[in-house]
Amino acid sequence: MLVLNPNFSTRAFCTVCVFAGLLSQGCQGKAQKETAPTVLQHDMLTQIDRWAVTVPNDQAVEGAVITQRVLYDYHFSTGTDRLTKTGHRDLEILIRHYRGQDWQLNMKPGNAGPDLYKNRIKVVESVLLSSGMSLEMVSIIDGLPGGTGVSSDNARRIRQDSLDGAGTLEQGQQSIRSVSDTPLEGGF
Repeated sequence: MLVLNPNFSTRAFCTVCVFAGLLSQGCQGKAQKETAPTVLQHDMLTQIDRWAVTVPNDQAVEGAVITQRVLYDYHFSTGTDRLTKTGHRDLEILIRHYRGQDWQLNMKPGNAGPDLYKNRIKVVESVLLSSGMSLEMVSIIDGLPGGTGVSSDNARRIRQDSLDGAGTLEQGQQSIRSVSDTPLEGGF
């Protein structure tokens, strides 16, 4: 049995009931919104998740490309002077970073013969020129990643000599018998 205070009017009681009902509805509505995001909110969350993963990875890749300043054999389609998608991306990163500065680009001949290597250099120079870079500011050499050092031919010879002197290095079921058996050269 509900007993009303004589000083409490029916109108005030109804107002309190309506307010309590609206408050209750508002809380339920808010809980539903938090548990079931709209399609737009879901898409935004997906984009934020993707961004949170890709941006640090992209920054790490750019940092490595800038530090090394090198184009390898795999930056070109096998046996050609055409840049691969990775080759274009890495060259664009370098162009963007070194624009307006003197810098050195290290290009490894890899399995390319002297003529193909020269053609690859011409292709890279063409990309540099088409992006507004001055060839006087870029030195393209067969240097070590990240700076100067011995040529890749000498590095391969030194590495092969050290492997020959060490005999066979066993790694589980795999063995290293030549430079091309190592992970850096495409082995394993």
